[in-house]
Amino acid sequence: MKKTAVAILFLLLIVGGLFYWRQQPLTVDAETPRPLAFRQSLVATGRVQTEATLAVRAETDGRLRTLAAEGQAVRAGEVLAELDDPDGEVQLAQAEAAVRAAELEWQRLAQQDRPQALLRRDQARVLRQQAQRQLDNLNALKLSQDVSADALAAARETLALRDSDLQQAELTLAAVREGGIDSRRREAALAQARAQARTAQLRRSRVRVLSPVDGVVLQRQVQPGERVRAGDSLLELAARQGREVVADLDERWLPQLAVGQSATLLADAWPDRPFTAQITRISPGIDSLRGTVRLRLGAAQWPEFLREGLTLSVQIGGGEVLALTVPVTALTQADGRSGVWLARDGRAEFRAVRAGRKAEGRVEILSGLAAGETVVSQSAGLKAGQALRLRSRAP
Repeated sequence: MKKTAVAILFLLLIVGGLFYWRQQPLTVDAETPRPLAFRQSLVATGRVQTEATLAVRAETDGRLRTLAAEGQAVRAGEVLAELDDPDGEVQLAQAEAAVRAAELEWQRLAQQDRPQALLRRDQARVLRQQAQRQLDNLNALKLSQDVSADALAAARETLALRDSDLQQAELTLAAVREGGIDSRRREAALAQARAQARTAQLRRSRVRVLSPVDGVVLQRQVQPGERVRAGDSLLELAARQGREVVADLDERWLPQLAVGQSATLLADAWPDRPFTAQITRISPGIDSLRGTVRLRLGAAQWPEFLREGLTLSVQIGGGEVLALTVPVTALTQADGRSGVWLARDGRAEFRAVRAGRKAEGRVEILSGLAAGETVVSQSAGLKAGQALRLRSRAP
């Protein structure tokens, strides 16, 4: 009996101590919520589109050997497609061989035929002069000596032969000199061979279809292995130069928008590769059904991973807005809810709130709290109804 009384007394002492402790106010720091300026970011969903697309066509008949893949980024001058043209290859090889032969003939004219013709002309002149002197000597001797008529006839015949040889040498030299008939013939042959080679090269070049601009292949119209005719469409190409991003934004943000304003763009497929663009045009009209205004954004250089129709997140920096905030340390969890502790009539009271952005050690309160209420700055360990003594009350 005595032990039971002692136990009851001990229990009463504990309960009394707890009651006394609960009645003793806990000293805490507190403040009223105050406004803080946050920079407003305007977020919209945009998509990549191209102002103009090009149809790339075959320039000659043939079987398609290779074709650029859909989605492939290409540079101006890069090969988009190549056709088989065996006849064209043979024609080009023959034309190039003809050019080499004509060039050799032209070189032989300058390096061999012309010097040899000049040498033969000079030799013919010397022989003609010798024949003339021989005839002159015989004519002089016949006045003082007996010179046979046969000797004179032979000398005259030799001179006539040397005249003929000299004339032929002069004609040959004239033909191989610049502007001569043989020189013009070989020059014309070389020009004709080169013209035929250019024609063959042009035909050969047409089997290789080059990209006219920097861009992206949107869609194939044919597949490798198919036969195509000149003028057939091979693929559709989006020019990179005419690319832009189109986004629709709520009309209430229109006062915060301006042409030239920067925006940060991000693709879900490449979350670690944001890039910057600028507003190039703001639509003068409003979509009355959706209440949105259309923006067009451009960039000096687009990232290479962009594709036609790709969806992007567009974030545009807006103006500053004031928001009601409390210290981050005031935010806590109770019964699975996020909230703050208030000091009301000297007691702790939990209030569920909806929090927003954080900045400068403070958190935005979107709902659940009014200006002028007293919020406990450090909320750890508080219980509902606990007595509080405010150490400080920040404005």
